[in-house]
Amino acid sequence: MRSVTTLWRPLAGRRPGRAHRTIRHGGRRFYLEHTVPTSVPYVEGTLTPRPRIVGTSQDFTGHTIRTEAELTFVRWNDGYGRFNSIRVPQEHHRQGIATAMVLALFDTYPDTRWHNSHLNDHSGPFFARIHELQPHRMAPVDVADDGTYQPGTFTQPD
Repeated sequence: MRSVTTLWRPLAGRRPGRAHRTIRHGGRRFYLEHTVPTSVPYVEGTLTPRPRIVGTSQDFTGHTIRTEAELTFVRWNDGYGRFNSIRVPQEHHRQGIATAMVLALFDTYPDTRWHNSHLNDHSGPFFARIHELQPHRMAPVDVADDGTYQPGTFTQPD
């Protein structure tokens, strides 16, 4: 008979109600952790590169903080998804990490159309480029008269 420790060891370090798996895209590995679908009509998840990419970034107050590359999202059962945040440490910018995370998510959920409702000076041009690469998967990004980035309208759920 197996001991209790042997039975529960595979669950050590996992949060209840969460599922995870490793996915691949473009020669890179990513760790996808998401909620287990229940009675709610959506799944929340986080995608992180493996091996982990750790470095520094600035928070909203301008202070330098330690951070890890990750993408957080929500995907509704009706085929719409929203990016909540995407973060890559400053010393790892312009290496294709963020693009690879987004495209890996697109591969994982091929029937989902995505948008980002929290655009800023960094993410606006990035998601505009993703829309150019995958126009049927990513909502367009509009530039307002005042120079701010606004999400397009074709994939935003209520």
